[in-house]
Amino acid sequence: MSKERGDIFLGEVVISIDTVKRNAKIYGNSLEKEFYYCLIHGILHLLGYDDRTNKERKKMEKKQEELLPLILKNEE
Repeated sequence: MSKERGDIFLGEVVISIDTVKRNAKIYGNSLEKEFYYCLIHGILHLLGYDDRTNKERKKMEKKQEELLPLILKNEE
């Protein structure tokens, strides 16, 4: 990271593989899709999105659904 370039450290995203496995079964997703879903979710939190209220959750879920195909498309 370089302050000269304007880099900003927002935080870290930690993903539990056990949670990914459990959620994949619950939602009927592949492990890969669920992993990326969790990654996007974590990054959105770092960018200021939240999911404490229904309104916030819907906004966050909409953004996740927009971004997920972009990542999965690049993995094919």
